[in-house]
Amino acid sequence: MMNMIAQIIAWLNGWMNALSGVLRGPMSAMPPWLSLTIISSVLGVVLLIPVKYISPQTAISRVRDRIKARLLAMKLFKDNIPVVLKSQAQVIIAALMLPVYMLPPVLVMLLPFSLVLGQMGVWYQASPLDVNEQAVITMQLSESENSPIPSVSLAPTDAVNLVAGPVRVPSKQQVYWKIKATRAGVHQLQFDVGNSRVSKELSVGSGFMPVSMKRPAMHIGDLILYPAETPFDKDSVVQSIEIGYPDRDGFVTGSDNWVISLFVISMLGALAVKPFFNVKI
Repeated sequence: MMNMIAQIIAWLNGWMNALSGVLRGPMSAMPPWLSLTIISSVLGVVLLIPVKYISPQTAISRVRDRIKARLLAMKLFKDNIPVVLKSQAQVIIAALMLPVYMLPPVLVMLLPFSLVLGQMGVWYQASPLDVNEQAVITMQLSESENSPIPSVSLAPTDAVNLVAGPVRVPSKQQVYWKIKATRAGVHQLQFDVGNSRVSKELSVGSGFMPVSMKRPAMHIGDLILYPAETPFDKDSVVQSIEIGYPDRDGFVTGSDNWVISLFVISMLGALAVKPFFNVKI
């Protein structure tokens, strides 16, 4: 079952990567804060659609009216302690019902929203390497613990200089390299592993560009967090290749900060257009 879900996510990532490729030019031309604001605002509006058609809007409206009525009762009968206490309890119970009513649209949108977050993480979670900047590459192999590591090497390329490695750690079934970026652009690093060759995308430059931190394994979590590259098969000798990119600076669009900005902006966008959609939240 889990393998089937992973296959579906990998298939969906392929389509979303194609769409992201179409948007790569416009996004690269915008300041990061502007593209994040536009995407977040559109996402907030889109999320209103399942709320409107999946959540029980009539029940939500009744609950909100009940809360208003009890708050009014607390104000009118503020000297009557039993009435105030009863109204407070009813307000709390009614308020707890609102998240319950919102649960169906949240469950419906959980996977699509997670996939969108993964795609946005390719742009906002990390910065590309600068020319002459160093980074560590980590290759995770699939062999069982303490089994022999196959011959592994990084193919020569003018995109990077090899500073150190390969360093093999048999106890973790990992191989490490330290590289120095030498040429701006999006490159494909090639690795010879035994009799096979695998690749990993490398982003180098000073502008705003997508960064694939990890070519993932066929695991659900990895597929959501690192969607930009084709995952390794379950029976592949190599299970993942990760590059240690630097964090992105910025209060709004910096690493991890962009997630908070996305939620805030999308929520404000949804609230701003909510009356036009006649949606009760």
